[in-house]
Amino acid sequence: MSGARGAFLLGESVNARDGRGNPALLLAAGAGNVAVMRFLLEKGANPNLFDRKKRTTPLIAAAELGESNMIRLLLEYNADPNRTDATGETALMKAARIGAADAVRVLIAAKADLNATDYSGHTALWHADNARKRQVVKLLQEAGGD
Repeated sequence: MSGARGAFLLGESVNARDGRGNPALLLAAGAGNVAVMRFLLEKGANPNLFDRKKRTTPLIAAAELGESNMIRLLLEYNADPNRTDATGETALMKAARIGAADAVRVLIAAKADLNATDYSGHTALWHADNARKRQVVKLLQEAGGD
């Protein structure tokens, strides 16, 4: 946290990227560091910036970890629940695959597209079913997912 504050106080943008093109907010999300995420968002970080290689957004990174509190925080700051990564997958697909039921609930409530497909034509329901995440399959079906 002190590193993020220090960089900001030295004039670094909250939307700065590292040498690999990763935005600071994405790095914080990938590390599960809610305090740094909150600091960056409060200072105006763009929650929809993505890395240049995999096109992963902070919301997608939070969903890959199944971190519903991080997802809520990002959505509070207008993260787009329907952004896709380089494979066409959304945060909902990532959360569904790992069986993160609470994260799936949060994304459904945020109007994530239940029937979006990745570049292979698979939906979040398919990902959950393929990974045998029965609770998430039920949640998605009840919400209207195909």
